[in-house]
Amino acid sequence: MSRRLQVFVSSTYLDLKEERQAAVEAILAAKHIPAGMELFAAGNDSQLEVIKRWIDESDVYMLILGHRYGSIEPKSGKSYTHVEYDYAVAKGKPVFAVVMTDGWRKSKQAGPIDPNSVIELENPKELRGFRGLVMQRMCKEADDRKDIKLTVHQALVDFAHKKDLVGWVRGDADDKRQELEKEIARLNGELAAVQRQNTALEARLAKAKGTEGPDWEGTRRFLAAKKVNILDKLDQDHQTQLTAQAKFFYQIASVLDLLRLFRAAFVLGVSSQPPGSFDGAFFYRVAPHLTTYGLTEEVKVSNRLLPERIRLSEKGRNFLVWLDQQDAEESVPKS
Repeated sequence: MSRRLQVFVSSTYLDLKEERQAAVEAILAAKHIPAGMELFAAGNDSQLEVIKRWIDESDVYMLILGHRYGSIEPKSGKSYTHVEYDYAVAKGKPVFAVVMTDGWRKSKQAGPIDPNSVIELENPKELRGFRGLVMQRMCKEADDRKDIKLTVHQALVDFAHKKDLVGWVRGDADDKRQELEKEIARLNGELAAVQRQNTALEARLAKAKGTEGPDWEGTRRFLAAKKVNILDKLDQDHQTQLTAQAKFFYQIASVLDLLRLFRAAFVLGVSSQPPGSFDGAFFYRVAPHLTTYGLTEEVKVSNRLLPERIRLSEKGRNFLVWLDQQDAEESVPKS
């Protein structure tokens, strides 16, 4: 279902009017929804609370950071822009920033404006601290409006694929979404039933041939005991999006835990590329242990230049069905 993400655009005001307009144009061109400080006047506590509510309702927070710190909010002693940024981070909003370079500042000062209007004269120390804080997270440097538009476009392409972002949809899309969800649930139920039947038939066939079926319990014990660290295979952008608890989990998770949690990814297939992604981490750290027990198979590709790709084999899918059956039996209260 097509979503429109709401992007809150934050910046100091007078020095970044053109840059903020470039960001808004890029957001609209990508068919998303901009929201920002133009709707409010800085320096009013009640309006600051309104801005916070807008940030709450937005899917993504974008900061354009120039060479001004901005008006100071009396309670915190920070600039209003700094307060907004801290609030978005504390709320766990996806955050990205465009940081204007010294080249941008010099070009502005060379233009028909007051040179002091684009530099911080009152709070330079606070500005340096804020810029350092911002540049520790996802950000891009920009020299001009074209850089801003390109950065916004690239960031929104990435955010648009995040399933956890709600976004906005047309009012008539909800009925269609519910119909699709019902159909998907029905098909998943049919698939699970077929897989259970297939497993039962394989067991009967093995028994008829006088041979034992797969040692699923032994496989489960091995995969549960094998701990892997996939955090160090993730690049900085992926790690930044994780909570402290998630980072700890990905350092000590078992192969079985990861197979359960990301079963859809392993069923469809994981690739060796791109590096630093979850796909790459699963390919190099988790898949070899599944391959040991014949639970994976290579996906044939028509072009040799494409990255390697593997997915769960029929045996691997049967193992998942067996796991589901065990979980269902273990969840039934003992009489």
